[in-house]
Amino acid sequence: MEINAETLEALRGSLNTSFRDAFDGIESTYLEFATVVPSTSGGNHYDWLSDIPEIREWLDERQYNTLEENGYYIPNKDFEATIRVNRSKIMDGQLGGYTVIASGLGEKAAQFPDKLSYETLELGWTKLCLTGQNFFDDEHALMVNGKETTYSNIQAGTGISWYLLATGGVVKPILFQDRMKTKFESKGEGSDTAFDRNEYAFGPWIRAGAGYSFPQLACASRATLNAANLKALRVRMKAFVDTNGNKRGIKPTLLIVPSELEDAARELMEAKEIGGVHNTLKGAFTLLVGDRLDGEDHA
Repeated sequence: MEINAETLEALRGSLNTSFRDAFDGIESTYLEFATVVPSTSGGNHYDWLSDIPEIREWLDERQYNTLEENGYYIPNKDFEATIRVNRSKIMDGQLGGYTVIASGLGEKAAQFPDKLSYETLELGWTKLCLTGQNFFDDEHALMVNGKETTYSNIQAGTGISWYLLATGGVVKPILFQDRMKTKFESKGEGSDTAFDRNEYAFGPWIRAGAGYSFPQLACASRATLNAANLKALRVRMKAFVDTNGNKRGIKPTLLIVPSELEDAARELMEAKEIGGVHNTLKGAFTLLVGDRLDGEDHA
């Protein structure tokens, strides 16, 4: 096969088609617990309201609520995966394996928002959020009626981590910054890779970032996943208050567990009875088994 602009464009098109076909065939789950935030720069600075204000009776003048400078910033990062294609193999028409690799890269690229979002959720034990504390922490600061208080969104224990989230509102617990849609790029004839190493290069490029919204929208537990602990966490989330001391009206909707806890979670969500006792948690939450979660104790 003669290597020229036409054959190289045909190769790029073939690999891109394999990439896109695989990319489009992947179903993601990150949107169940992450809000996609547009981004047009190197990152987003989040000047969050200390609380979204309640609707009040308009008695005289409007009460103005100002954004607080809390310095919470989520940078966008560059992500890539690159394959090398030997020019001699192109010349000899040995390209079947590369289309398979391109399909695999398409799957990986489509799964990337899931990967980043689940990693961000899991790292909430050790990564800071807008309160200046770790996203999952027992000392989040909150001013209530002018008095500084704290609240906790963790449940102590020594077991595998699992998560209860409120995802029914406009803002979900995880923020996924979509800086740039996935691009499939190539370096061909005339590039340094072709001259120095007798190779062409192809691969996806992604720009994105991820972080956290309000800690009250998510609780993490290392306690045993059972009815008592799940109910206790639900009660805690419903009891969270705003700066005026009013309940925020949080309704937990999503239970996320690693695969190691799938059986226990399905029993809680699906069984009519547990141990001969009526199961009042049946259907209480949507269950999401996060196969990407490592299932480790993150104490």
